[in-house]
Amino acid sequence: MRKYLIFVVAWMLFSMGASNFIADIYEYVNHDFDVYCSLLRSVVCSLTFAGWWMIIKKN
Repeated sequence: MRKYLIFVVAWMLFSMGASNFIADIYEYVNHDFDVYCSLLRSVVCSLTFAGWWMIIKKN
């Protein structure tokens, strides 16, 4: 169980970093994309959360 907890924390940090990176690219390319960036960030985080929940429930 501890192994999965470490995996969840690492994946959360990775997904947050990836979504922030994507958002930064969008902001650099088009300054009107702020709303889309926040939406993308929330979608990525919710999807990854759903993914960990399935992994934890399965094992």
